[in-house]
Amino acid sequence: MKPDIRIHGVEHGALAQAAALNRKIDPAIPILKVALEIHWEDPAAAERLVSIEAGLRRFSDTISHHQCRGLRAYRVFGPATEEGGAGHPRRQGDGAGPPPGFDAALALAHLIEHAIIDFQSFITGARRCSGVTGALTDPPGRFDLMVECPDPLAGRCALALAVTWLGTIASGGDLPETEKDLLAASRAVLRCPARRRTSSAIAGRLGWTERRADRALNSLCEMGCLGREAYAFNFSDIPSYAPLGA
Repeated sequence: MKPDIRIHGVEHGALAQAAALNRKIDPAIPILKVALEIHWEDPAAAERLVSIEAGLRRFSDTISHHQCRGLRAYRVFGPATEEGGAGHPRRQGDGAGPPPGFDAALALAHLIEHAIIDFQSFITGARRCSGVTGALTDPPGRFDLMVECPDPLAGRCALALAVTWLGTIASGGDLPETEKDLLAASRAVLRCPARRRTSSAIAGRLGWTERRADRALNSLCEMGCLGREAYAFNFSDIPSYAPLGA
């Protein structure tokens, strides 16, 4: 059963509350704060979470190196095993299932936080990034994700990719290797001068065919990461792309 994931708000700026919740967060770095609502009534959610971790491990070379300091039942990316990390809920107690009171929606929100950190770090080239997931007591199913984010455009792009891709894996789908092109294209777009953000320019930067670049850029537009720029005069009819909000 696919989880219902909704983004209710995204803010960017100073947030002292984040550093108070995670001592690894640098209070001098702006925070991307995301208000999420997640409802997930899948009886096999714990097993799905194992699949999500495994899928992310296959997709990212760096995500398994994250240092997770959450509550043990929600800790992710411990030593790799066939059943998931050492702190995964399926490995609690006698292995019969998640511990009492385990909240699958919170676990998924926490994984989304880690995915945002990983994808944003790839896009920007950052060597460190910290975050925290907070569960609201009322209404149920609401969460605040807070992630260090010097570049709000990269952060918003990483958020869109994380929500889309984790939703796909949670519903039983797989992430094809070609989806990595979206991360590479996002990184290239943010590093290109504004008037050079065309499919041919991105293809040249990445050593791709123009068709491959065009496919990745169009996918990023469909996911809400990029927008096509409109010109008053454009005799070449070549679309140019820009991060939304730029």
